Amino acid sequence: MEEREISLASGSTDGLGGTSAAAATELTALNADAFSATVPSILSSESRRLFNKERWNDSPSIGVEVLRSRATEPPTITAIAAVMQSSLEDRDAFNRVWTAFHEIIFKLSDEGIQYYRPALEELSTTKPSDPGIEASHYVAAASLRETSKDLIRYLDNSEAVWVPANKTDCIGERSLQQRVTTTEQMRPHVPELLEWLADGNWPPFRGCRKQLARFPEATVEPIRVLMETERGDGGWLLNLLDFVEECVPVGPLWETLRPGVQALVDDPKGDEDDWELADGARRWLATLDAWKAKTKDA
Repeated sequence: MEEREISLASGSTDGLGGTSAAAATELTALNADAFSATVPSILSSESRRLFNKERWNDSPSIGVEVLRSRATEPPTITAIAAVMQSSLEDRDAFNRVWTAFHEIIFKLSDEGIQYYRPALEELSTTKPSDPGIEASHYVAAASLRETSKDLIRYLDNSEAVWVPANKTDCIGERSLQQRVTTTEQMRPHVPELLEWLADGNWPPFRGCRKQLARFPEATVEPIRVLMETERGDGGWLLNLLDFVEECVPVGPLWETLRPGVQALVDDPKGDEDDWELADGARRWLATLDAWKAKTKDA
């Protein structure tokens, strides 16, 4: 049975099914109790992929996709909750708990997550007892506990919305994506979200950029201010310029930024030359001028 479960979890061409599609079909066809028995091996397989530097960017396994679709079945809830109760001091066990949290529970709807509230509450109060565990593992376990607390806070308060407070705050991103639906709701959060665009390597960068792109009209004035106050930070300014070019429709909103962008061309400061910011600014200005000429001729 164990070999059968692992082949299903990995979506390999061995064992049941022979192909990923067939493996998914067989997993889906299992009754609730039989499927719940595959949960530990699915999570183990996926955690090995995620924590393998050479494989983490691969697509999720077929088993994980099916597990997400069946995550609110009572036997599956019980099986995932059992994994969540594992000791965070063991590296492999921690990896499985992290995978269950981020790849299954966090992917569910708010209503679906509620089924896992007892497991989340237990995780959030777990205290490390082994002072000998390596520092990086200790920090990762502490971060997972805090993330669990944040998710409970999010569930408890339907009006709770916040910008990510640190590089691992995925719950803040979720609160904005799910609960900010108008430009006026968005405006107070824009300055802090723009701060996360300072470095494209920061984990919140992509989610914050995506959220800002939903409300481009709310971003232009704060970006104009940053172009005046953050001169010399070439990487950040280039990211802001790229954001406007890709996410704000070219037109009157761009005109507001023209003086600041022109200054990037006329008077480089700090490390702006290292980032070739002036070249990007020239291209941006050319795009705006082309739009103006086209509009004038129309």
